[in-house]
Amino acid sequence: MSRSSSTTVPRPPVRPKDGHKGTFGTVVVVGGCAESTSLMVGAPALSARAALRVGAGLAKLIVPREIALAALTLCPSATAATLTTRSSADYRRAFASVNLSEANAVVFGPGMGRSPATLAALKVLLAAPRSRPLGVVIDADGIHALAAMLGAGVPQDGSRAGRRRPLVINPHAHIILTPHVGEFRALAAAIRPEIADALPSRRPIAVADARRSAVALQAALADLGMPCIVLLKGAATIVAGPDRVNIVSRPNPALATAGTGDVLAGAIAGLLAQAFARPDDPTRATTLAQDMVVLAAHAHADAARRWCDTAGASAGLLAMELADLLPSALEGLRRR
Repeated sequence: MSRSSSTTVPRPPVRPKDGHKGTFGTVVVVGGCAESTSLMVGAPALSARAALRVGAGLAKLIVPREIALAALTLCPSATAATLTTRSSADYRRAFASVNLSEANAVVFGPGMGRSPATLAALKVLLAAPRSRPLGVVIDADGIHALAAMLGAGVPQDGSRAGRRRPLVINPHAHIILTPHVGEFRALAAAIRPEIADALPSRRPIAVADARRSAVALQAALADLGMPCIVLLKGAATIVAGPDRVNIVSRPNPALATAGTGDVLAGAIAGLLAQAFARPDDPTRATTLAQDMVVLAAHAHADAARRWCDTAGASAGLLAMELADLLPSALEGLRRR
């Protein structure tokens, strides 16, 4: 992981004039919660909306039946498969219903809640059969579920000896983790406590410290048999992949509000879907995935800047407004 860049903006996916919705990929969003003590509707809808706003052809929600109508009201361009029991069998049925084997990207975790059902769903998703690249963006409660599963397979002394692979992962899944600092620490503590301890508790965190920690976590996950891209959110966003690190340093306090992370996860998935819907050289899939993650981070930051310029404010940005500014932000990057 020798190369690092803080200025390069990858090229957006090509938009052929004769394209149709199938040309630009399908995103599946798995999230939402309708438990007796917790109702979370907006997060999966925001992710789906952002995926469509960056150009994905189709967005499909997998949400509890009780919140499906509300989620579709927030994102009426999406369709939904509903859950009743949230068991492993229920998720398998839902994945079949949305034809997951033909999807190009998945967002897993927004507003999903931290219950055994989330762990069950993640296991089903990661092992789901497929024969072509699938971008898997694990966000929010999905990261806590991943921490629980990975932590169960790591010796308490932190040694490498005797580690078992706790997850069955389809080799065509390109996994992207999008933690904020708290989620990062929870995941790191589950597999390598020293990584969590090395990330300073002070705010703001220095770019060098964030970079070092993100690289260490990415390497630790690869050591466990789970190669992935780690995007550590903050004033400077760090994207650590298998062979390079990108730094997107465009701090904006307007982004410090609920739902903006769900928008980022959806934007990543929407760009991945377009990239993977028109496959290039399969050996470049990992590089392409990281390019789309970095591009999404730039578009996300640029959309927030556009809102601030128009509103003449540094606070008050709503996540839905952010999602709706992604097309112009992305087009600006395309023209650049």
